[in-house]
Amino acid sequence: MKLPVKPVVDIAKKNGPKLVKKYGPALVSAIPEKTSLLKTPSHHRQQRYTTHSTETLQHLDSFNREQLVNLELEVEEYLNQIEEERTTKKTPVNPRLNRWMDNWKNIHRQVSSKRKNRDYIEYVKIYNNPEYQSDYFAGFEGHIRRYKELIASGDRGGVIAFITEQTGKSEKEVSKVIF
Repeated sequence: MKLPVKPVVDIAKKNGPKLVKKYGPALVSAIPEKTSLLKTPSHHRQQRYTTHSTETLQHLDSFNREQLVNLELEVEEYLNQIEEERTTKKTPVNPRLNRWMDNWKNIHRQVSSKRKNRDYIEYVKIYNNPEYQSDYFAGFEGHIRRYKELIASGDRGGVIAFITEQTGKSEKEVSKVIF
């Protein structure tokens, strides 16, 4: 015997919320805990977001530049994926994807800001003491070599332009520290 689909759906729409409200707790308690009905697998991006928002952001101070850059690239890749999904979906506005985009942009801002501020602090330390060895810049020795060459050449404008380009700080702000 086949049941007509439309009337069944209509009845479920009409009476479903009432039944769940009335019998929901009893139904949930009747399902064994280990049943996978209540557990939905989370998307990889969702798992990474949870990890980043609860753990990673709290420990950004202990990251070196390479780790911050890699994290920034990972977040940018997620932003690109979400943007691609937004453009390929049939609906023009998808609140779920918009929320995810905003969440990932927030993480990206925090990571990017931390990297730029740490870069600025390390550049100032190196400027004040050219013998300073920075563990933060491990893996970016060529980058630091160029910076130290600018310092050694006495090109104050070049040093300020370098720091401004790398950190996003204004020339006025950098000029206060670079005498």
